[in-house]
Amino acid sequence: MRRFFSILLALIFIGLQTNAKAKDAVLKIPSIKDRIESFGERSRKTIKPAFQANEVSYPPSKMTWIALKKEKVLLLFAPNKKGKFVQVLNYPILGTSGITGPKLKEGDKQIPEGFYRISGMRPKVIAHVGLDINYPNAEDKMHAKKERRKTLGGDIMIHGSYWSTGCLAMGNEAIEELFTLAHDTKYGNISVLFAPCDLTTKTCNIDFKKQPKWLPDLYQRLKKEMAHYPINESPGSKPKNVWERVSVIKSNQYQ
Repeated sequence: MRRFFSILLALIFIGLQTNAKAKDAVLKIPSIKDRIESFGERSRKTIKPAFQANEVSYPPSKMTWIALKKEKVLLLFAPNKKGKFVQVLNYPILGTSGITGPKLKEGDKQIPEGFYRISGMRPKVIAHVGLDINYPNAEDKMHAKKERRKTLGGDIMIHGSYWSTGCLAMGNEAIEELFTLAHDTKYGNISVLFAPCDLTTKTCNIDFKKQPKWLPDLYQRLKKEMAHYPINESPGSKPKNVWERVSVIKSNQYQ
């Protein structure tokens, strides 16, 4: 009998260890390395041809990403072998929130407008994976201080899935490619412009009387900077060598 209980206790102990290991495996948070090992090569096979077609080395030395809120498109630019910025990739934005105008406070669900950078990589978020945007930046903080606004909000990302509360939702397939590209390029080398629309060709429908006094100047500076890039956001006007990634929303993709 004593031998029986010893065996039983041993089996219970082994069972508890197995359950603990199983729980640890379930609760393990994937690292950036884990994510790149998971989908990095698959993503590179998709995006590298776009760089080759535009005579841009991969990974590029630096990049500029331009998000057009009205057009719901994210345009990616990189310098070619001659040092000239060319549009390499074009991603539809599946989910946005808010209206034309900058983000001013926490909870307004606005997507920021201005000059930003990718400030980090998130290997695990509710919307699959994400790239941090450095909102509020120094300019946002300066305006807020002058206007006595204290709760500016934050946690702005470019992420997966298709819903947004101030972020850019790109879909899971697209964000895996963007995540891989940010990793390979080293995200600190990527600047991001958030514009209300293509300011180089359009005038945004906005009542400046209801906006901060500094907004027209910001739009002028955005327009001036965007003029340095060959923007083609319309499918009918894209050059043939611009690689468009269209994410298809599948019913089970975001479960």
